[in-house]
Amino acid sequence: MKASRKTWEEQKVEFVQGLLFCIVLFLLSFIIPSKVSPMGLNSLSDKKLHSFEYLEKKGKKRSHLISIKLDGDDREFEISSIGYQEFNHDQFKEEIKVGDVVDLEYSKSFLGSYEIHVLRKNNKDYCNLEKVEEHKNKNRLWLRFLSAYGFLICLLPLSFEEKPNIPFKGLLIVGLIVIFVLLSMFVGTEYITLRSFR
Repeated sequence: MKASRKTWEEQKVEFVQGLLFCIVLFLLSFIIPSKVSPMGLNSLSDKKLHSFEYLEKKGKKRSHLISIKLDGDDREFEISSIGYQEFNHDQFKEEIKVGDVVDLEYSKSFLGSYEIHVLRKNNKDYCNLEKVEEHKNKNRLWLRFLSAYGFLICLLPLSFEEKPNIPFKGLLIVGLIVIFVLLSMFVGTEYITLRSFR
């Protein structure tokens, strides 16, 4: 038995849902700051490194992190997400060993984890805060362009009382592909991630 076709009013409801989704994504790219404020970071100086371990979290999508513990501190600090991507792994593995004295600057995420933004030994920082912020800014460019285009395509059908002979879903797909190609050329696909909102 063939499924009945959706009426134009039912299809417009779907466009409203898409419109709201695009608005939320667009606003998120402005609400959540990409820059870490030094005033919002906690500092630990001259702490002896108790242990560090590279870990892999399994789920819908695998993620990697470095788990770090300090002597005399029960907390588990971590370098994860975009911070992990931009971390200086090679020099860290060559130059850092258990027992070394390090300085940390960290924040507590809304998930309760202690995220390291600066890990320094002898005034050398192995985190790259500037690159992390650049990564997040370019990530937001992706999100803003894609959600803004989706918003316009979902808004346009709502102005028609009767169904027009315009393939809106086709326009949405083709437009998103074009924007994807252009952003890939001028921004880079390595910045596509939702990790910046963690």
